[in-house]
Amino acid sequence: MALLMTKFKWTEGTSLRGVWSSKLDLSETEESPLLGCAYYLRLSGDSDPFMEATNFEAFLPLCAGGVHGAFPDGSYWMVLFQIEPADSPYELFGITEESDLMARQLQRVPFLRAIADVDDRWYFDTDELRSELSTYVSLKQAKSMKDWTMFELLKALQTQLCSVTLEQVVTGRITQCAYPDLDHDCQHDVFDDVFERWGSRMPSGQA
Repeated sequence: MALLMTKFKWTEGTSLRGVWSSKLDLSETEESPLLGCAYYLRLSGDSDPFMEATNFEAFLPLCAGGVHGAFPDGSYWMVLFQIEPADSPYELFGITEESDLMARQLQRVPFLRAIADVDDRWYFDTDELRSELSTYVSLKQAKSMKDWTMFELLKALQTQLCSVTLEQVVTGRITQCAYPDLDHDCQHDVFDDVFERWGSRMPSGQA
């Protein structure tokens, strides 16, 4: 089971409808590691998850992308990724869940508060995320992930929901092709390759 599914205990029949990454660009050093949080949101009944993804990214300065989908009853969910340097003034990690960045932004922007509720959240740093994802691959492959950035690890989280194994992604990162034995429109980037093929197989208007 994909790591996000495990963390947020999704019910059977929960489906993925969209995957996206932002243009956020943060460097990471030993002195200033990156911290992250995945926020699990339940959207209001009349929300359009494709539009709301754009709105959240516009209002949340540290949004690094996310995924969204539907519950079996037809209502929508979204997972938003936010990351920040450990010494960032934004204080993504509040002293309490009510004081972290997402909670504060929802309080400040009534528009956002009206369309989503934070159902759960998962905090991690780069090493913790890498360690959890490494359990899905062989020891040899796990070692090859030691230089993956936070952004690459977040994309790896997303690919697990796109009908590929993480082992396939780790192997494909070397050649920058996720489907070497398949005739496809290769994007020459293993993550983009997975997302492009997944999106091309989704019904029109759902990817």
